[in-house]
Amino acid sequence: MLEIISCSRRTDIPAFYYDWLQECLKNKYVMVKNPYNKSTYMVDLSPGRVHSICLWSKSFANVLKNPGYLSLYNLYFQFTITGYSKFLEPNVVDTNEAVRQMEQLAERYSPQQINWRFDPIILSIRGEKEPTLKNCSVKEHPMQKTQGKEKNADVPGQEILEHTVGRVAGMDVFTAMRDN
Repeated sequence: MLEIISCSRRTDIPAFYYDWLQECLKNKYVMVKNPYNKSTYMVDLSPGRVHSICLWSKSFANVLKNPGYLSLYNLYFQFTITGYSKFLEPNVVDTNEAVRQMEQLAERYSPQQINWRFDPIILSIRGEKEPTLKNCSVKEHPMQKTQGKEKNADVPGQEILEHTVGRVAGMDVFTAMRDN
């Protein structure tokens, strides 16, 4: 049975560890540590054993610049573009650059291979030009510039994400919550 590899959900490998990813693909395997029980296991990355690789990132500049060994695989892109300010996301590419990358991915690959993620939804009174729900409006989001070039969009329900709450504690920031 062919494997689907989910690459980078825990960290942004395409943006920050691309050389490592290319080396793993070259070697046709990767050692993965299970975060729950700390055991380590090998994942076979031979192109004949992998159905597709799903890449999660906020910047696909490295992939667009040089796909390298990724060209041997079917790819799916989980592209997170939130449009937040540098105050909230200091190490994330500019939103307009991210939108350009989305358009380039759609041209090079296919809109069916891209999912735009808007996650997490954060409301802030600091760092944003308009600290209101308007900043989180999908209708007015900068991704609308892609004019439907992405096939899918994933906007989460209003839920608290524990890791996000911890990261923004003490910054006058809160995540939107669902009324229970």
